[in-house]
Amino acid sequence: MKKTTPFEWNDQADEDFRYLKRMLSTAIVLAAPAEKEPLLLYIAATSRSVSTVMVVERPEKDKVQAVQRPVYYLSEVLAASKHNYPHYQKMCQDASGRVAKWALELADHTILYEPRTMIKSQALADFLVDWTETQYLPPPPDSTHWRMHFDGSKMRLGLGASIVLSSPKGDRLKYELQIHFASNNCSGEWDAHNSNMASYRFLVQKLSGFFAGCEFLHVPRAENEAADTLAKIASSRQSIPSGVSLEHLHKPSVKPSPDSESIHFLENGVLPMDETDARQVQRQASAYNIINNELVKRSCTGIFQRRVEQDKGIEILLDIHQGECGHHAASRSLVAKAFRHGFYWPTALEDAESLILKCEGCQCFSKRSHQPASALRTIPIAWPFAVWGLDMVGPFKTARGARPIKKLDGPMAVRFVKDIAVRYGMPNSIITDNGTNFAKGALAHWLDELPAVLWSLRTTPNQLTGFTPFFLVYRAEAVILTDVEFDSPLVTIKKIKPLTFREGDLVLRLVQDQTVQHKLSSPWEGPFIVSKALCDRNAYYLIDTRKTNKRKRDTVDEETTRPWNAELLRPFYS
Repeated sequence: MKKTTPFEWNDQADEDFRYLKRMLSTAIVLAAPAEKEPLLLYIAATSRSVSTVMVVERPEKDKVQAVQRPVYYLSEVLAASKHNYPHYQKMCQDASGRVAKWALELADHTILYEPRTMIKSQALADFLVDWTETQYLPPPPDSTHWRMHFDGSKMRLGLGASIVLSSPKGDRLKYELQIHFASNNCSGEWDAHNSNMASYRFLVQKLSGFFAGCEFLHVPRAENEAADTLAKIASSRQSIPSGVSLEHLHKPSVKPSPDSESIHFLENGVLPMDETDARQVQRQASAYNIINNELVKRSCTGIFQRRVEQDKGIEILLDIHQGECGHHAASRSLVAKAFRHGFYWPTALEDAESLILKCEGCQCFSKRSHQPASALRTIPIAWPFAVWGLDMVGPFKTARGARPIKKLDGPMAVRFVKDIAVRYGMPNSIITDNGTNFAKGALAHWLDELPAVLWSLRTTPNQLTGFTPFFLVYRAEAVILTDVEFDSPLVTIKKIKPLTFREGDLVLRLVQDQTVQHKLSSPWEGPFIVSKALCDRNAYYLIDTRKTNKRKRDTVDEETTRPWNAELLRPFYS
């Protein structure tokens, strides 16, 4: 009985209930067959069990028609090897099993097979086979795929849903969803033509593409008891059982259709409770009308546009974009042409952008982006004598190229370092011991002041050239923190369009050989598969997946000999 159907308990129901209790409490009495009395055999079979009832039919007092009394009944659960038997073989299996002891007694008699005209004792055989079926524990699932059972529930306290995932090994993962927004899809109103439900259906079809296979089945409630129980617990806001994960949903998974409330107002005349929203719905609904049970919209140019579902709309866009008369137009031009032909659906622009993004022709002939794919990376050059080591040793004999000194104090150490710096350049670091002539005095003070002095020299314009040494090396003036803070005109930060790939991504490569290119040639070639990523350089090794010409060497599944920078690549969508 459905909860929404009104039910009334009357005298007839009370009498039938007492009769049912009387029948259940009365045990079946087996009758003994008389000599030469005809026997009737009823057989019922399912996929896992077979039941048989043998009865006699006798006239009884105060009965208009003859009454059938059971003589013998049995039921048998089939072995696993017999599950695949045809249906008629299962029925013969039971009839020739334990009933075979009647074979000798029945051998002298003629057995007639008659079609069943009335149920009579066949109900007893069906009951036995169904009861045996319920007592039989099903074997663990022998499958290589996952199963998901889902159910929803709507109660006074709120909405809820549940998911039960069953692995191929029989493990179960249970989830409860407590829904905290208004929805009427949990109360049995599953209309696929509704705009919101069509969006959900399209999202499910899109997610199904990520699996190797996906099949949707409608099962009886008895086979979905676990999900049904969890859904009721979620909607009644009861305590969550152990081993069940809980998630709260505060907004729908898909964006509601912008004209769903307007359509609902046209069909049912129901407005939102809020006065502002009600006026907005009335204003939007003025553009729609229902003609011949079809929803149409009047465009700004006065054309009636028929409302179509999203999947049908995508087919229309495909035909306009790359059909026989297609010209690979942009997204807005594509949608405008579809609307001019008298079709309309709310997500037309988003669908057109997604279609053009995955169009192979549009990708191969797209323009090259001139924005850098990553920030500028400086290449370190060789630095001779980057690290110096100073120590005081001696005395030595006078030698060529050596500079003898009388004593090694602080000022002498400074002059010594200056001479070497002028000849070989400034070092990155100097390693000394803790001698007073190195760690203290003039040399230590000179080393502390050296970075500021060098910065001043490198950022001061030279009288001969008129430019700073820094500009002559880097072709740009040095930028200090004050320039960045006060937005100095010297600060010019070039916009970067980050572009990175992962191993396994499909990409197109910019054509390098321009000798065979002409005005209508595609600037991109491919697709290629990223086989290895050099993240520190934003460069990638590629594998060619194109079908090669017979005249050329086959390079399919071969990795490129050198990496390719991300600026020469672009993603490929299929």
